[in-house]
Amino acid sequence: MEGYQALTQFFTLGTAIIALTCVMVTAGAKGLVENIWPHLKKAADENHKDVTYKTPLARWWGRVILPAIPVVLGGLMGFLPLEYLFSAIEDKGSRVFYGLVVGWLSTTIYKIVKKAIAQKTGVELPPGPNGS
Repeated sequence: MEGYQALTQFFTLGTAIIALTCVMVTAGAKGLVENIWPHLKKAADENHKDVTYKTPLARWWGRVILPAIPVVLGGLMGFLPLEYLFSAIEDKGSRVFYGLVVGWLSTTIYKIVKKAIAQKTGVELPPGPNGS
């Protein structure tokens, strides 16, 4: 795939579906896990004087596991044989890599869209999977 095709692929509906799926599943997983095990919730902001994480497992949840969920989910979506998600990408390894990248960028994409919607409409969307 040439550079122009790669850029065109990034701005397709399939990329938006992958990113939204990653954000929604991660937010759902975060809500479910933190309601079942409330001690995993982040206790305070990093800049606050209180303890940010109450346990080592909470630190792993907040800093390693939670940010890895959209990346892993995006990579797993690369195994799906759905043409509309990866229209220009034929190789399975390339689809998995593309899914990993889109999953990694999904929370950033969510933040950008959230800010744009808030500026245009004045409506605040709920916080993203990582709390921002």
